[in-house]
Amino acid sequence: MPLKEKFNLMYANEKLLDAVTFMATSPKSLKDRIEGAHACFHTLNVEHNLKVLPENIRSDLKHIFELLTREKAKGSEGDVRATLNRMREQDAQDLAHKIFDLFYLVHNQYEVDKAQK
Repeated sequence: MPLKEKFNLMYANEKLLDAVTFMATSPKSLKDRIEGAHACFHTLNVEHNLKVLPENIRSDLKHIFELLTREKAKGSEGDVRATLNRMREQDAQDLAHKIFDLFYLVHNQYEVDKAQK
């Protein structure tokens, strides 16, 4: 794996670890925890970060960002908050699982790549 891709996998692992840690430890509501998790990993949704990640990870990440921004903001709430405000609780639970599953996928790939050094 090229060095740039390894660095971005390490960066994605770090950001997603922050996200799942926040979701697991914050006393806030689930939707607020998802919004906080998004704040931890939103920098992964930048083209130069996305394009060097493995395709399966990039695809899952893009899907999560699509789910988080389905609704357009009204006023100053932002697209993520607008989406979460209109999201059913079960859909929020499913989204939290998707974020965790993505972290797990990235973390495992990162560990495999690190062990191959």
